[in-house]
Amino acid sequence: MKNFYLFLIFFPLTFFSQKKKEFKIYGSLDAKVLIMKSFGNNFYNKTLQPLVGFGFGLNFLTNVKDFGLSFNYYFLKATGKYDQTNIYGSLSAPQMNLYEIDLFHQNKLGEDFLVEEFAGVSVYRVNSSFIYTSKNYSQGNTGFNFGSNLVYNLDPEGKQQAFIGGKFNFYNAKIINENPEIQRFFSRAYFGSLILGYRFNF
Repeated sequence: MKNFYLFLIFFPLTFFSQKKKEFKIYGSLDAKVLIMKSFGNNFYNKTLQPLVGFGFGLNFLTNVKDFGLSFNYYFLKATGKYDQTNIYGSLSAPQMNLYEIDLFHQNKLGEDFLVEEFAGVSVYRVNSSFIYTSKNYSQGNTGFNFGSNLVYNLDPEGKQQAFIGGKFNFYNAKIINENPEIQRFFSRAYFGSLILGYRFNF
């Protein structure tokens, strides 16, 4: 009976000591290129070619269910469609600075592959210049994004990785016009992106 009581006392202590984990954070840096194409009846799809650019990311993965937080920056440029210059007007093709904060989760697929899902908020800053004057046009707006990456380990330790991914962005600008159709055309857009990247884990 004495041994039974000792078992009841020490078994829960042993169980909880094994279940408790030390909180850890693992960092990584991303360098990536992407093509971002708008679709639907909006300004970016009808008047511009796809946005093309590069980006950098700083990721922090935790050992809590393999969730983490990432901070990303992209610089993108587009050219106008030749037959749509009358709609685009006297503005030069835009440059977009895109800032994103995402919550992500990783799922391992064997030794060398993993899938990463992410979702978060986006802040857009679009800049153009007027062709016939020295003035600049800028517009700030917000939105959200979500997507996934397929990640491949380039070395046995997993320090270096390559990934390919796709993401969806919703763009919402504060443009006011008396005509609701014109307002929607210039203020809202949906984007799909293809991403290729390299990651270094530290």
